[in-house]
Amino acid sequence: MIQNIYLSEAKQPLCLDYRSGWGGYTKEETYKVLVGNERLMWILNYFSRHEYLAIMAAHAFKTTDYNPFRDFATLEATSLKTRPLVPASEEPMLVAP
Repeated sequence: MIQNIYLSEAKQPLCLDYRSGWGGYTKEETYKVLVGNERLMWILNYFSRHEYLAIMAAHAFKTTDYNPFRDFATLEATSLKTRPLVPASEEPMLVAP
């Protein structure tokens, strides 16, 4: 994610999958993947709150087009619209056989 912030600052295509190399993705395509994956949103939330480099990136790169740390509140709101909220008391509990 940090790499994509720098790529966005340089007006370069973004990388969606770090294992397969450069894909030439846009901000919208990358944000769609983030919003559609609950685990990635949890990870983004954790880093946005606890990782100094992510916190710094959220505040230092205000003019870049792509910055999921800066845009986390918007991404989170969009993510919550796409899936229903289930109270913790109603979540299915997995029990080992």
